[in-house]
Amino acid sequence: MLRKRTNSLALFALLIIAAACSSPTGGEQFIRGPRHSYEFKIEVEDTLSLYDLNFYTRLDGDFSKAQKLVVQWVSPQDEYYREQVWMPLSRTVVQPYREGLHFPCTGQWTLKIRPINPPRGLRGMGLSWKIVNGTRQTS
Repeated sequence: MLRKRTNSLALFALLIIAAACSSPTGGEQFIRGPRHSYEFKIEVEDTLSLYDLNFYTRLDGDFSKAQKLVVQWVSPQDEYYREQVWMPLSRTVVQPYREGLHFPCTGQWTLKIRPINPPRGLRGMGLSWKIVNGTRQTS
């Protein structure tokens, strides 16, 4: 009886350790502002994974309009991808940026966000991301 209990405890401890060692399923970072630009790092370990990304902010001023953002991605191989997006503003807002984003290579990706004519009271910018499918199927 004691042997079964010891084996069960050892198995339970091993499962807890294995779960703690698994890869993260997402992340979040908030950078206080105001700033000219905000820079976030995402470590991509699996090119089969798909990511959902959200912008968020805290605003103490006028939030009656949308904010224009210049978004620039820098790949681990120093390739640049750039676009402009609009983010609706409110006192506290989480805005979907990309759903099901596929990174073509592993390594550290950098996301740079530059608000164009930011409103007064912009307290900073945040980025949250999560892996939504770690085993993407291709046909």
